[in-house]
Parts: sequence; structure tokens; C-alpha cells
Amino acid sequence: MLFGQISAGWIFGIIYSKTRSIFPGMLAHFMTDARLSSIVLNLIP
Repeated sequence: MLFGQISAGWIFGIIYSKTRSIFPGMLAHFMTDARLSSIVLNLIP
């Protein structure tokens, strides 16, 4: 779990350093949260 959070932080940091904008990182964060939410909601009957 901790490794995944560290990896995501590095990836979002790389996205920011490449684009110099926070919005692509926000979009990537939204997409990962939406993916996790859809997985969790499909497990609940």
C-alpha cells in the first residue's frame, strides 16, 4: 500500500514537471480515484 502511494506521488510529480501545470495531475488523480471507486462499487451487491 505504501509503495503504491509513493509511486503515485512520483508519477504525479513527473506529470507536473513535464507540463508545469497542476491540472493534468489532477485529472490523473481523478481517473485513479474513479477507477478504484468503480471497482469497490462493483464488489458491493
